[in-house]
Amino acid sequence: MRGQHTNGALTALENAIAPGDGPPLHTHANEDEAWYVLEGELRFRLGAELRGAPAGTFVFVARGTPHCFQNVGQQAARVLVLFTPSGMERFFDRFASPPDGANASEAFSRIGREAGMEVIGPSLAVSDPLPARA
Repeated sequence: MRGQHTNGALTALENAIAPGDGPPLHTHANEDEAWYVLEGELRFRLGAELRGAPAGTFVFVARGTPHCFQNVGQQAARVLVLFTPSGMERFFDRFASPPDGANASEAFSRIGREAGMEVIGPSLAVSDPLPARA
């Protein structure tokens, strides 16, 4: 659901997160963000707090809060993501087709900055790597 369907009040989308994947630590200047984990298991950093988020977990992120997440499961995770007010569609539309030659990290930072996001740290895979599985 895009902002044009909600008079600018809400963006809602379903997203699949590959095992091990997740964005760098970042903030949103303009939107509150909420996640509902439909399938799989994520872990979230909200400020200094790091917590697990199995299927059925709801996570709210107030604008300005440093946050990131990572899929810690063996399968793709599915999440329902909500932004209020709307506006993050422009990030997801552009990030789905990054400019030629741009790696994912550079594209996330540049396209995110244009949408009011600021990358302020690394992903959880870098800052808090998971222990090796036996």
